[in-house]
Amino acid sequence: LFPYTTLFRSVKQKFHSFVGVSVDIGDRRSMEDEFMVKTTKYGLPYYGVYDGHAGSLASAFTKENLCKNFFERSPKNMTNKSKLQSTMTEAHVAVDKAYFAHEQEARKKGFSTFSGTTSVSLVMKQSEGWGFVANAGDSRAVLFHQGKVVSLSTDHRVNRSGVSNAEMERVISLGGWMEDGLMCGQLEPTRGIGDHDFKDRKSTRLNSSHAV
Repeated sequence: LFPYTTLFRSVKQKFHSFVGVSVDIGDRRSMEDEFMVKTTKYGLPYYGVYDGHAGSLASAFTKENLCKNFFERSPKNMTNKSKLQSTMTEAHVAVDKAYFAHEQEARKKGFSTFSGTTSVSLVMKQSEGWGFVANAGDSRAVLFHQGKVVSLSTDHRVNRSGVSNAEMERVISLGGWMEDGLMCGQLEPTRGIGDHDFKDRKSTRLNSSHAV
C-alpha cells in the first residue's frame, strides 16, 4: 500500500492555484471515481483524486477519510516537510485498515463488494512556494513548468506487455502472482486502498466470484 511521495518547490517562492475539475464516467454503468478539493484550517490546500474500481465504496470512503486523517495526524506548525510526507503514508495505511472494517460491515448487510481505489494527493503551502504529492496506484500527478511536463508521481502498476518491472517483482516477492498481464489475473494497479481479498489471500488463487 505504501504511497510514493515527491516534494517540489517553486523558484519564485510563492504561487497561486486555480482549480478546475472534469469527470467522465466512460463506459461504466455508474461513476466509481471521486475527487476532493479542500482548504484546511491550517491554510494548506488539499487536492485528491481517487480512481475506484469494482464499485465506488472504496473511493467514496477514501474521499471522506484520507484528507481528514492526514490533517488530524499532522504537526500543527506544518513546517517539517519530511514529517508531513511520513504522516501522509501513515494516513494511507490507517484509512486502508479502516476501510477493511467498513467493507466487512457492508458485506454483513448483504452488499457484495470487493472494491478498491487508487489515490493521488497534493498538499501545498502556497505562501512559501512548496508542496508534495503522494500516490498509491496508477493515478498520476504532473507539473507543467517552463514548457516541460514533469512527473510528480510514480505509477504502481503491472506492465501489460509482460516485461517485468519493480512493482511486479515486489508483488511476487510478497506472495502474489501475474496472470494474463494482470496482478493475480485481475488488476493493473499494484497499490491502493481496498482490494483486501488480494492482500489477504496472496498466493491463494481467487475464484471467479472475486473477479473485479
